[in-house]
Amino acid sequence: MHLNECIEVVNRDSFMLDVSNNSMSKLHCHPFLELVYVVSGRVEHTLDRKTMIIRPGDYFLINFNSKHSYKSIPGTGDFRIINCMFMPEFIDPTLANIKGFQDILNNYLVQFGYQKFANAPTQSIYHDNDGRMLTLVKQMLIEYEKKNNGYRDVIRYLLLSAIIFLVRNEAVEDELPTNNVTRYIKQYVAKNYMKPLHMSEICAEMNHSLSNISKIFKKNTGMNFRDYLQKIRIEKACQLLKTTDKTIVEISELVGYSDPAFFYRSFKKILNITPYEYRQSFDIDTL
Repeated sequence: MHLNECIEVVNRDSFMLDVSNNSMSKLHCHPFLELVYVVSGRVEHTLDRKTMIIRPGDYFLINFNSKHSYKSIPGTGDFRIINCMFMPEFIDPTLANIKGFQDILNNYLVQFGYQKFANAPTQSIYHDNDGRMLTLVKQMLIEYEKKNNGYRDVIRYLLLSAIIFLVRNEAVEDELPTNNVTRYIKQYVAKNYMKPLHMSEICAEMNHSLSNISKIFKKNTGMNFRDYLQKIRIEKACQLLKTTDKTIVEISELVGYSDPAFFYRSFKKILNITPYEYRQSFDIDTL
């Protein structure tokens, strides 16, 4: 389909999907966004004066009015791409006046969670290492061709998923004040020590990587998360041993241990005495 025809369809429907075998195109631009997935073949792709060889599994996003072209490379097989061309209002009607991809990230009601980028997502080529992007693009194409009830909504959902996969390639984590990180984790443990806890879950809530948060926490506390959690649980166990007549098995469960034997080992490792010996020594001291 020629560019003018594509523009007409996108202006009318706010989006369009197309499979193209055109390995040669002059430098051109268009008044919409375009998500491109390379299915087969190789070509030289020029985007805003930057030229790269694209190959099967590559995908990229072309911004409004960015100039790009394709130039065939002899002997590299049939070139085939899947194009998803869309206007911002296809994602959400409130974006009707948006004319740039970054503005979508800044204004869309469903936040993408990324504030900083190593490079502009619309100026890079990415590779689909696990095939998830191809699955999304193919599903969009199937929905577009069949046009069953609700197909626009399904495509919108799939497109948003594809955009998230694309932009997180360039996402840079915000720098965190290390004291705030440590304080947050300590407060979280204090409230939830009796439950099964994993650092990965806390990192997910903070929207930061496990390796980054773990390093900060260990630097500030001198211990890893697992050891810190054991320390807090044993401290709580000591309080219960001193102030209640609950059995040691009951106390182990109350402070987060599903296995009493593991509780015994952890207690003795930290305090060098058993829970029973701790309770007995406390009782003697208070006579």
